[in-house]
Amino acid sequence: MLSKFNLYKIHALTILILILCIFKLPYSFYIVIRYVLLVLFTFLSIVSFFIRKSNSSTIIFLLFALIFQPIIPFSTSKIYWIIIDLTAIFFLLYPIIIDKNLNIHEDIGLTFIIVLPSLILGLLINELLHPNGEGIKHYTDEEIEYYEENYSPND
Repeated sequence: MLSKFNLYKIHALTILILILCIFKLPYSFYIVIRYVLLVLFTFLSIVSFFIRKSNSSTIIFLLFALIFQPIIPFSTSKIYWIIIDLTAIFFLLYPIIIDKNLNIHEDIGLTFIIVLPSLILGLLINELLHPNGEGIKHYTDEEIEYYEENYSPND
């Protein structure tokens, strides 16, 4: 029988892989990871359906398995992949956060529910307003000096 602790290890492994996917890595890494995530999310959906008897988490894990599957790849910009990765991480963390046996207060889970969608919404709005990745710009000291020298506040 699959214990809750071992199931959480599978959640942690999947979360670690998804965190790695946020960084810029070689494309071959993402191809291999698609297969790994397909297997992990399919396994988690089977466990959710047959052991946990949870239809909602089964559907969510199957959706993630379909998004990450490598047969007919779902392709989008990096910012949307980050949003998908963060959303998947949220769904994998949530059962661990609210688990009564781990003595973690449920308010942490509720806070997490509020903060993560706000972050995702902010990233989505930034991508919609600045589709070429020009939304968040960090200026160097030289750029700031140039601006201050050449432009006055009254322009």
